[in-house]
Amino acid sequence: MKRYIQINDRKDQDITLGVMIDITTSYIKRKKIEIERDVDELTQIYNRNGLKIKINKLLEDKNIAQYALIFIDLDDLKQVNDVYGHYCGDLYLKQMTNVLKTISGEKCLVGRLGGDEFIAFFHHYDSMEKLNNDINQLNEIRDQIVLLADDHSVNLAFSYGVCYGTEGTDLQRMIEIADYKMYENKRKRKGR
Repeated sequence: MKRYIQINDRKDQDITLGVMIDITTSYIKRKKIEIERDVDELTQIYNRNGLKIKINKLLEDKNIAQYALIFIDLDDLKQVNDVYGHYCGDLYLKQMTNVLKTISGEKCLVGRLGGDEFIAFFHHYDSMEKLNNDINQLNEIRDQIVLLADDHSVNLAFSYGVCYGTEGTDLQRMIEIADYKMYENKRKRKGR
């Protein structure tokens, strides 16, 4: 087991005194609190707070280059809940998480805002072409069939909107732009 040690020193004229304190227990408690604060309990990816902290830190990086925020909304969670029950609805959310994790390498951060809304933040791309190629993976995974409980399967239907770093550098504004574009995408997909 790893141990965490804090070293305190005190200088008094020509003498330096040092004390080592084992802070393992308090460190583990603090980490647990941070995880509970920043990670969605159901999906085990970042929650709204965790996303905010991580994305704002990335936006402070002067070398972030090309980046984009994608707002994703599952299209049929209510229908899955109504037909198969909330347990299957939770599995549907977990399946969406698993699919998002397939596109989330070191240049993509994913999280759940709440309900059926997710964020994917693609960052540190050296070209728009590479960024768009990775974002387009969402089209390839959309409508794939996912397995729920008791051999029930459904299409993983979702709509999304993209806000590029050139459209807004403030996180809240990027979410608003991507959310608006997601609703445009949803209207087009549903034919309304």
